[in-house]
Amino acid sequence: MCVQACPNGSLSLSCPRYPGEVQLPGMDTLIDCQAAALAHISLLGRCIPSLLVNSSQSFVQGFLGESAQAFSQKVAADVMSSKVEIAYMCACAVGLALAMLIFLRFFAGVVIWLMIAAFVVSSLGGTGYIWFQWYTAHSALNELDLAEQTSDEIKAVQYWFVYSIVASAITVVFLLILLIMRKRIALVVALFKEGGRALKAMPLLLLQPIWTLTFMVVAVAGVGSIFLFVLTADNPLVDEETQRVEWSPDKTMWYLKWYYVFGALWLIQFIIACQHVIIAGAVATWFFTRNSSRLGCPILRSTGRLLRYHLGSVALGALIIALVQLARLVLLYVDKSLRYHKNNFVKYVLKCLACCLWCFEKFLKFLNRNAYIEIAIYGQGLCKAAQKAFLLIVANALRIAAINSVGDFTLFLGKIGVVASTAIVGLVVMDQLEVVVNYKWVPVAVACVFAFIIAHIFLSVYEMVIDTLFLCFCEDSERNDGVSKPYFMSKNLMAFVENANEALRMEKQRKVKIAVQPMAASGPAHVTFKK
Repeated sequence: MCVQACPNGSLSLSCPRYPGEVQLPGMDTLIDCQAAALAHISLLGRCIPSLLVNSSQSFVQGFLGESAQAFSQKVAADVMSSKVEIAYMCACAVGLALAMLIFLRFFAGVVIWLMIAAFVVSSLGGTGYIWFQWYTAHSALNELDLAEQTSDEIKAVQYWFVYSIVASAITVVFLLILLIMRKRIALVVALFKEGGRALKAMPLLLLQPIWTLTFMVVAVAGVGSIFLFVLTADNPLVDEETQRVEWSPDKTMWYLKWYYVFGALWLIQFIIACQHVIIAGAVATWFFTRNSSRLGCPILRSTGRLLRYHLGSVALGALIIALVQLARLVLLYVDKSLRYHKNNFVKYVLKCLACCLWCFEKFLKFLNRNAYIEIAIYGQGLCKAAQKAFLLIVANALRIAAINSVGDFTLFLGKIGVVASTAIVGLVVMDQLEVVVNYKWVPVAVACVFAFIIAHIFLSVYEMVIDTLFLCFCEDSERNDGVSKPYFMSKNLMAFVENANEALRMEKQRKVKIAVQPMAASGPAHVTFKK
């Protein structure tokens, strides 16, 4: 309902016909008296109760020692007065992210093995500490006579003994997993190095998230603007006796709201999937091209194949994810609608359904991501590619577990490293330039937020490159033997196939032949292997 001014809490309440209602000055309609009696303030074109605003201001004032308005004004002033320094820090974050990519290419092995060594030392040290606590408590208990021993002391010794057994079992299992996974962890290191080589050959891949973000902002802005019109499109109903105007929800518009929400979800997933296919197609072309001088423009070729052949597959994959996300939103809507009427059993069922849908969405995203890589390699449809990707995932479960655990954590450490380095640089910049600000941490915090986004953009491309290289490695090792059918992979990756020594020997002989008589490069746009 539109009003000329927000109620100020000092209205002359007049409810002659309808108890609980009041007529605002300058209006012919009636609203609830209780809501009108409260003082309101105008915020973004809406009347907000002053009680809520005052409560938030009291909290900020108690925490910071000043009013929320003064604090927000100081923060805004700090951002405006140090915007040049924030831009410098963001530019530094870009350089640090690029440096992190180079660092991971050459020193990923050192980072990964040091990280694993730290986990091993921590697990052994923690287990030893727990056993020491048990030994100390047990020795102290044995020094006492039976009559002096209390039940609490006996239980403490028993608890420490149980903790020690559990910690020892966890440590043993962890060490056994590392022993089994050591070669697969070495494969992760090799994939990091190959990913650096691929990005060196195709540096424009790092710009793909920028185009993706641009298209996504335009698409969401378009759908969002239409959604706002639909959201406010209700039917006005006028009471002829009281001339009271009410807004009746339109049934069709209610369904259209969900339609546009689903459309926005589908568009977002479609744009993200296009980025995955473009990156995967370019990396697959690079991987399956023997002669790098004939590589050409793999990114443009991959984009052309996407627009010509794979838009339907990408749209179908995005549709499946959007449907699951829509189901989660509907479930959340039902949960909010029944929050005052549901019992514990209904609450439990809704939570279980929400958890199952979340897990299902994560699985579908993981499967679609690998299916897009198969589409980029073979040019198949989504269903066939998803089937092939699923079989590869099952056949290489331990390798994928190593990549998704060790690799993802290494990339996360890279992001944290970029943010921490940006924060250090920011503090130095703020001290050296002597910028007059109220809080030095404000521009540094803003720069750190942008630094994390920048690092995520660059390292997400690196992550997709590594995933694509891994599936290309699996396809290459499955379709070729390195002897009669030479591998496309590099020497670093050949060390992880079954017949590594023979394959490396044959590769050396082929290079000798190439030096005498050049061999034509092979590597299709869609790599198709003959059985």
